[in-house]
Amino acid sequence: MIDERRLVDLALRLVSTPSFTGSEQAAAELMRDELEGIGLAVQWQQVEDGRANVVGTWSGAGGGPTLMFNGHMDTSYSGREPWLTGVPGFQPSAFVEGGSLYGLGISNMKGALACYLEAVRALQDAGVRPAGDVMIAAGNDGLFARLCSALDLPELTADARFATNPDRVAHREELAALLQDRLGHQPFAELLERLEAAGVPAAPVNDVGDAADHEQTKALGMIQPTPEPTVALPLSIDGERVLHRRQPPRLGEHTDEILRDLGYDEEELGRLSAEGVIRRVESTS
Repeated sequence: MIDERRLVDLALRLVSTPSFTGSEQAAAELMRDELEGIGLAVQWQQVEDGRANVVGTWSGAGGGPTLMFNGHMDTSYSGREPWLTGVPGFQPSAFVEGGSLYGLGISNMKGALACYLEAVRALQDAGVRPAGDVMIAAGNDGLFARLCSALDLPELTADARFATNPDRVAHREELAALLQDRLGHQPFAELLERLEAAGVPAAPVNDVGDAADHEQTKALGMIQPTPEPTVALPLSIDGERVLHRRQPPRLGEHTDEILRDLGYDEEELGRLSAEGVIRRVESTS
């Protein structure tokens, strides 16, 4: 059951944590603490100074789809813009009025983030554990026979409905139901081990953090330090991965340079920065 007071409390704290685009560190730390507090495995991704991503994973038992919630922590405005001065609902200060929540980011997307966490808490309180997901490739008759053997379902190979790949496609819903019934009772790690031993291509569906840390990703050199971790260009020339010569620009890294070219002086740049209209960061490249 959803705990309304717990949900509202988190939403109020998220909204009251300023996180104007480019300055999400405090909000990320709050989310990290909340995710760790409910027992999720947390991956911290420091994008740059003052900016971070947080990924929380609740391991499933295997046999079902993986559900991924995603929401950004930044707000498009800081609340200091002249046109927002004195507008309570557009400030990083949350409040409840008439049964509704108000504050900068409550509708996009801090309210959603609070709901995501409360949904997980409610499932945990109810003793519900997600099943997770496994991707299986058995596209020809030989692989299908191996799959059936690995799952102790030899009778399926003799079933006329599933004799050939076109037959299996024509009866996919019936076949999927039979396989799902068996897969749903298999522990995740044990299932992968049995499929691998049988020569059936199978792999878990990884989140971004798992994919980045995977041995295959490392072997291919897909993550490059520039000096921060950056996804490499997915091309190799003469057997060598194409390297980035410099890291991608950070948010606001070239704002001063561009605006100076347009005629803005230092005083004007300072004013725009103070009002939260622009973000100024020093180039590291």
